[in-house]
Amino acid sequence: MKPTHSKHITRLTWFIVDLLFTWNRLLPLYIYIYICKTVV
Repeated sequence: MKPTHSKHITRLTWFIVDLLFTWNRLLPLYIYIYICKTVV
């Protein structure tokens, strides 16, 4: 295994994980705002 290749994979994996965690935080907020605007 080449270190550069492994590093690239790790960076890509962390990028995807970070993206997923960001969506998990933001999506409920967007849903909450949408529900509030619909109800009010």
